[in-house]
Amino acid sequence: VAWVELVAGLVSERAALIVIEDLHWAQTDLLDLTEQLERDVDGPLMLVCTARPELLDARPSWGRHRRATTLWLEPLARPDATRLVMDVPIELRDVVLGRAEGNPFFLEEILARIDEGGVLGPTTIPDSIQAVLAARIDQLPAVEKRALQAASVVGRSFWREAVQELLGGAQPSFSLLEERDFVRPRLGSSLQGLRELAFKHALTCEVAYGTLPRARRVRLHAAFARWLENVTGGGDEHATVLAHHYYEAVDADYTDVAWAGDQVELAELRELAIRWLGRAAALAISRYEIDEALTLLKRALELETGDAARCALYRTIARANALKFDGEAFWNAMETAAELAPDEATRAEIVSHLAVEAFVRAGMWTKTPAIEQIGGWVARALELAKPGTASRARALTAKSSLDLDDREAAAEAALIAERLDDPELCVHAWDACGAVAMVAGDYESAWRWRTRRLELLDRVTDPDLRTIIGETPYASCVATGRFEQAREVALLHDRLTESLTPHHRMHGAAILVEVEELLAGWDAIRARERRVIDAVAANAATPCLRNARSLLVCALAAACLQDDERARQLELAADELGQLGRQVLDAPRLRLALIRGDRARAEELLAGLLDERGWYARGHGTSLATVTARLDALALLGHRDRVEAEARRLLVPGTYVEPFALRALGAVRGDALLKQQAIDRFERLGLRWHVAQTRELIVT
Repeated sequence: VAWVELVAGLVSERAALIVIEDLHWAQTDLLDLTEQLERDVDGPLMLVCTARPELLDARPSWGRHRRATTLWLEPLARPDATRLVMDVPIELRDVVLGRAEGNPFFLEEILARIDEGGVLGPTTIPDSIQAVLAARIDQLPAVEKRALQAASVVGRSFWREAVQELLGGAQPSFSLLEERDFVRPRLGSSLQGLRELAFKHALTCEVAYGTLPRARRVRLHAAFARWLENVTGGGDEHATVLAHHYYEAVDADYTDVAWAGDQVELAELRELAIRWLGRAAALAISRYEIDEALTLLKRALELETGDAARCALYRTIARANALKFDGEAFWNAMETAAELAPDEATRAEIVSHLAVEAFVRAGMWTKTPAIEQIGGWVARALELAKPGTASRARALTAKSSLDLDDREAAAEAALIAERLDDPELCVHAWDACGAVAMVAGDYESAWRWRTRRLELLDRVTDPDLRTIIGETPYASCVATGRFEQAREVALLHDRLTESLTPHHRMHGAAILVEVEELLAGWDAIRARERRVIDAVAANAATPCLRNARSLLVCALAAACLQDDERARQLELAADELGQLGRQVLDAPRLRLALIRGDRARAEELLAGLLDERGWYARGHGTSLATVTARLDALALLGHRDRVEAEARRLLVPGTYVEPFALRALGAVRGDALLKQQAIDRFERLGLRWHVAQTRELIVT
């Protein structure tokens, strides 16, 4: 009564505002007082009370009086929440906002943790938030508390029927959980005919999960996985979820407690976990979510004990790392798989894959394998593989790629691939045939082999292998003077890569400018410069040599368009990537040095391009860009004997390299007629920039 009289006296003189926070913690006397003030004080009084939904359990009639208004506060919108964290370092801002999900109290407590020097990660829950949420959960009736814990095992979203199953058929009050603002119903359901709900806040789900004893948690994961597999029939769309729950069900740290005396059940769950982890990984690889796939496969390895099964897992790990262009991880996984192989045929298959992939994905090596290492793989594969087998075809493909003069190995590989009618083998064997033909200067044969691969597109479903088919034909098209076909093939390859990984898209952008590099289409390259820069940035995590080379090609285009400042910026960006692969990167660098008249730099780069030690150097040393840049450098720097030796074998009428050879010979011999013949050939091919360059050579 005294409080009522005091407040009544205050409002008789002026308006009054009374604020009471966290009213849900109040004792009965305070609740009675607030209702009496609202009812008995006559004057300008405003009572503002904040409370959680639990208040309505104690006072169901609260806020329902005539003069009362109830406001339900929703989480802050992202822009409003962002205003509260503007003083947070930008690198932490998204983590803070993501963890708080618009809850002002959570924001305050997380910010306080940062101010105190605490480490903030994607799973951080400050002790203050943990305590508040745990206390709220503890206030629930026993069945509803168990239901909330069971729901947390399912995940942020869950189904009523699943929770009831995990509770052994108990019927918790989900409406109570909604009223207390723990969960909310979802519109629709990802499982037809079942009612789906979601935790209002991720932190609530995490705290509820953390209150479960680990042994019970393990058994709940198993029960939910079996329920989900039974209800859904175990379709691929649920593979990742099933893999997660079965894996958690056989948590190695708690299996002894959770499954004591039930080893049969444990063994069955372990098999299910391995099966679903493998299936989920295969699906992730098909989506090119490689890191997710590797995580799943490594979990399967933790559980698998049989050598043959572990061999298969390591092969899949190797495949994933090859797609990621992580050469060393691919190499290590394949060698481990070979050690675990159950028989010689399997070992031959593994080693032959290892050998051929060294060339198919030559750009994946941050540290290029020594020629002796690859030679050992090839020799071992040939020793193990039986005649006429796919393993022998792969080994022969690798052998010819290692020795680009070995046309017999390439031809036998192609014969086996065609006899087996295996599209993948044909893709690689025909490319090997094309490669040895390019090295021999037999450009027409190279064009036939490499464009023949395009006929396989309709038979190949693997999107990665389809991009490999489209990647190499452009060079043989240019070599034989089929420039428009080269551009068409480059556009085809670009389309094949556009829906795949950043690395594939990098190759798509790279080949478009590589074609124009050969054709001196500097304006076309300049028009694609932004695309190349963006592709390199997106592919920064992959050690692909085309990252740096594409920037160097753009630098070359800028220099040829007399914008040397931009050329140097792009060249510096390429150098900062720190990639190896001297020959493939030094051809455009050499061309830049020649354009700038930097003889010392040109001599240094030329020495590297003349060094053909190692398979990688030999392969790229015979590329058209390298051959022509090297010829021009030899001629302009006065290396007559070397020009005479190299140019004569390139004097094949109608080919792309013929006018370069004529120009080089004309330069070192001082023969104006040869230079004019070079001009005529360049004009016939439509290479006008090279015509102008040759005319300048005649003047000088």
